[in-house]
Amino acid sequence: MVAAVAPRDPFLDCVSGASVPLAELRDRPLICLPRGTGVRTALERGCASAGFRPRVAFEAAAPHVLSQLAARGLGIAVLPAGENESPFDGHLRTLRIVRPEMRARIALAWQAGGPSSPAARVLLDRLREVVPKPHDS
Repeated sequence: MVAAVAPRDPFLDCVSGASVPLAELRDRPLICLPRGTGVRTALERGCASAGFRPRVAFEAAAPHVLSQLAARGLGIAVLPAGENESPFDGHLRTLRIVRPEMRARIALAWQAGGPSSPAARVLLDRLREVVPKPHDS
């Protein structure tokens, strides 16, 4: 997961490198997905293990909206690592969140006969290219 920050945000003055410890997000306004999503659950668990509760200023169901709010300087967006490839790349700096490194599971389900529309088939093919297959336990 990454923290997406507007380039002129004062938060960046206390950060060096391409990563940030989760504890540095304490007391910062965060922008994240709503409760019930894997990313939000991972964030809340990570914050609990670091000894604080996240200060959520804004929620949105679409990651690109989180990026847009962060680009406007309204807080720090917490996003899945792959979401930093957005139209806001020039307007955001992304930092990998570490200590603890948080992970979330993303799942996709479709009908047993396969996707029925051409768009759904293209989406599924693209996801198979970019999402690693789960390892058998």
